[in-house]
Amino acid sequence: MRIDLRRRHIGLTVERDASVTVTIPPGVSAQEVAQAVAGKVDWIAHRVRLARETAPDHPVKELVGGEGFPWFGRSHRLRLVDDSDDEPAVRLEPGPSGWLRLQRRYAHDGQALIDWYSAGLQEHLAETSRQWHSRLGIRNPVTYRAADLGENQSAVRLGSTPTLTLHWAAAQLQLTQVSYLLARELCHVAAGRRLGQREHQSRLNACMPGWADHLRLMAQDWRRTWIGAVSLPRPQTRPDTALYCRVCQGEIAPGAERQVAAVEPGTNPWCCPMCWVHQA
Repeated sequence: MRIDLRRRHIGLTVERDASVTVTIPPGVSAQEVAQAVAGKVDWIAHRVRLARETAPDHPVKELVGGEGFPWFGRSHRLRLVDDSDDEPAVRLEPGPSGWLRLQRRYAHDGQALIDWYSAGLQEHLAETSRQWHSRLGIRNPVTYRAADLGENQSAVRLGSTPTLTLHWAAAQLQLTQVSYLLARELCHVAAGRRLGQREHQSRLNACMPGWADHLRLMAQDWRRTWIGAVSLPRPQTRPDTALYCRVCQGEIAPGAERQVAAVEPGTNPWCCPMCWVHQA
């Protein structure tokens, strides 16, 4: 609960982490606050449940072969390659199940993939923006960008030349969900001002019937969308479930294996701690 000197009425807000903030003007008694909250119990419960269902659960990707990366709703597996320098860092092979080729020298972080998503999304926006301008009656030019917006999917800055920005990770969503994001922000651009909730919903109903279903599905998909976090590949310390010392042939306890300095191809590379000490 916090006091806001500019407020005239009690306000309730359910935050993204499902916490509840009660904003009150000065001089309000505790009894008035309790009555206001009690009258909104059902609304609070609904919003808290919705916030928990859509809480961020963004994955951390490993840049290894076989890792899945969606492209407008269709998943493609990563393949690390050693292409020549004149080849692009990231390239999608043709076909419905084509591999997403990433040059191995760019596999230390996810920046090459982020740049690839950003470029592809901006190209898509340039191709689809005309039909939305025609549908919404937008005559002035609009600048489109793909950038990192944190947890937000889209943003718009109004002015003489409006700027509409989509999160680069939106290129992983379904095409219909990307269209919803465009319609959501372009309604403000078409009006030339920030719209209130009712007027905004009315304009969305006119230009994109069924937008509420797209919003619900997008909220579920977005919380599990990769937004750039990567981890180093896990080291492969055990080739199988049972390890045996290559010197004394005794079974090695998991986690106690030591790798021999010189190993012949096709032989067991592991030693138990005792034999490893003797060899050293």
